[in-house]
Amino acid sequence: MNRLATLTLAGALLLSSCRRAGDLPSEDVLRLATVQSNQLQSAEYDAELHAEIRRGPVMMTGDATLRGVLAHAGRQASFTVEANGTLTGAAGPTTFRLSGDVVRDALDTYVLFREFSTDPAVPALQGTGSMFGTWRSLPRGAQSSPVPQLTPDPLFLRAQSEVVTVIDDHGLEDINGADAYHYGVVIDHDRLVNLMTSLAEEQGQPFDAEKTRRELQAYDARGELWIDAETFVVHRLEWTVTSKEQPAETLLKLRMNLHSHDAAPPVTIPVDAQPLGQNALVDTFMNNLPTLIHGR
Repeated sequence: MNRLATLTLAGALLLSSCRRAGDLPSEDVLRLATVQSNQLQSAEYDAELHAEIRRGPVMMTGDATLRGVLAHAGRQASFTVEANGTLTGAAGPTTFRLSGDVVRDALDTYVLFREFSTDPAVPALQGTGSMFGTWRSLPRGAQSSPVPQLTPDPLFLRAQSEVVTVIDDHGLEDINGADAYHYGVVIDHDRLVNLMTSLAEEQGQPFDAEKTRRELQAYDARGELWIDAETFVVHRLEWTVTSKEQPAETLLKLRMNLHSHDAAPPVTIPVDAQPLGQNALVDTFMNNLPTLIHGR
């Protein structure tokens, strides 16, 4: 064997013995992504949410865009939201628009309403103008409301990799100039319930595992994940959640892009925020739903 052939063979053997980025099995990628999510300190994100919800003769469709930052391992976060939709009942369609900002830290949540309007107008909303344009603090008892839950945190990202099963491997794709594993995934209900149970125990909170399992089984959730092939951070995720009734009463679609991992700007906590009534604006809208739906 001549020298050139020997060097070529040696080089081929050396290359074959090295694992190329992208060669890891999906189980290892998800495990490493879980570790990375647990260590993540900050990130920026933008998200799009679409919802279709039917309850008897009433149909609500809506779309929302969110742009935000999580910081201090999820203990601080902020985002802007713009949403619009249509509520259709016997009285005909009512469109609505909402925009605002949300900031939260470990203890408090702050909201700034920029717009909340309906067409046709709801008379009871005409007197709520003083709530707009000023930071308001939510009462402590409202921390379980959906407002702070719209912000992802490392636990949310951890769940993307820890409680899913890969059903499709689409190989590597370029995301923001980096190779990323692209997987089709479904939720593993048992693993999700186990995770939620462990978290409840750590926080000393009650948790009904069987009730949660039954509620989860009422939905079909399918998603896609894009995980960086070098750093194992989550770059993108998409989920479609559909209730199992025929026809389905609930359809949710989420698409989220994450970037600036561990390099996101800091969150600024509002100062001199004024207290917001327990459910001031939302209650006004909800109390007028019978009029919007039934026309009386």
